[in-house]
Amino acid sequence: MSCTDKQKAAAKRYADKHPDRRHAAYKSWYEKNRTAYLAKRREGKLIDKYDMTNEDYDIMSAKQNGGCAICGGPPTSGRWKRFAVDHDHATGKVRGLLCECCNRAIGLLKDDPKTLRVAADYLEAT
Repeated sequence: MSCTDKQKAAAKRYADKHPDRRHAAYKSWYEKNRTAYLAKRREGKLIDKYDMTNEDYDIMSAKQNGGCAICGGPPTSGRWKRFAVDHDHATGKVRGLLCECCNRAIGLLKDDPKTLRVAADYLEAT
């Protein structure tokens, strides 16, 4: 058994014996590092899903004057009050940043411009 295996086994025995201490240590670390941890985690998701960094996101947001690409409003919901990254589901190409309402609306209309036009005509006619 190597040194690292022995260390891992000892750490596991300690964690099993003292779950409250381990939780307290994790909670303390998380409170100190929360902002940086969440930013890094969010950037990891941006890179994995959309091939963009936090900086790319911020640049796109600035180009949209800090508002939704459709309605111009602020992020309307979501745990972190961030815009949704709108993308073409077929190609993966990022189109812009949308508030939750606009993102859901075009998603529910299946990202189909024809359906969106019909919906707009319907609303204007009534």
